Amino acid sequence: MENTPPEIFYSLKTALQNPEAVLRLDLHYKNLTEFPTEIFQFKNLTELFLWNNNLKELPNSIATLTNLKKIDISGNQIHTLPSSLSDLENLEVLILSWNKLSDLPEEIGNFKKIKILGLSNNNLRKLPNSIANILSLEELILSENELEFLPENIGNLINLKMLRACGAYIKHLPNSICKLKNLEKLEVHQNHLIDLPEEIGNLTSLVKLRAYNNLLMDLPSSICNLSNLKKLILYKNDLRNVPDNFGNLTQLNELDLSVNELKELPDSISKLINLKNINLGRNQFSQETKVTIQSLLHKISINWS
Repeated sequence: MENTPPEIFYSLKTALQNPEAVLRLDLHYKNLTEFPTEIFQFKNLTELFLWNNNLKELPNSIATLTNLKKIDISGNQIHTLPSSLSDLENLEVLILSWNKLSDLPEEIGNFKKIKILGLSNNNLRKLPNSIANILSLEELILSENELEFLPENIGNLINLKMLRACGAYIKHLPNSICKLKNLEKLEVHQNHLIDLPEEIGNLTSLVKLRAYNNLLMDLPSSICNLSNLKKLILYKNDLRNVPDNFGNLTQLNELDLSVNELKELPDSISKLINLKNINLGRNQFSQETKVTIQSLLHKISINWS
């Protein structure tokens, strides 16, 4: 039998009746403007949910809650984080999305066990290089910030499986990103990307790549080495061609190349035998080329609109 998760307490009044029994505390939508000091009585607390309140800051003393494994304080008004936060050595999940963060403390790199770090929808312009020291990190969520670049040493995050950095102002991805051999999902859509790293093909675990709504004119030929790639979404770029060996992406089942400047596709696309969906609409294909492409993908329904 599976272990039943501990009870979640939804009010301080109830939780304070037996503080030692409180492992999970959920105080979301409580109109809190300050961090409740009563929380410090729950020495065994492992999960703390304070999302969608009006908190302005976290106290330095949060580090005394040494058993915390998960914190969700998304949807608040937090501008800065206490440097002591990274003293929570058992923390595995930290969700800080939808706040007012403009920077992160250098100490954030001191986390030892964090697997999921959510920072979306803040005001971050850059990330400290120390973030690449969190070697335990598996999911890094940076969407909808004001980032113009990612740290050059991001390739140090060798256990990263998902990187979401969409909705920002990034023009180039650091070359070291190609060292993320365990990366399965890369989402960099809605940026200002003008290219992808030449060695992107080294991301051999990649299953999903979303890079739509950018300024890409070409794709590096190594992208065709992504032998496990199933979903490739590249619509609304400035693509004028795709590599000749594009057909090597034999695991693809979803491909969107619509709203680009494509005039032709290589014959190798006939190898894309697992395709279920392909969108080629709003490109520069002649009617004759469309007929050729349809013959190469004769078992696949193509969206030309």
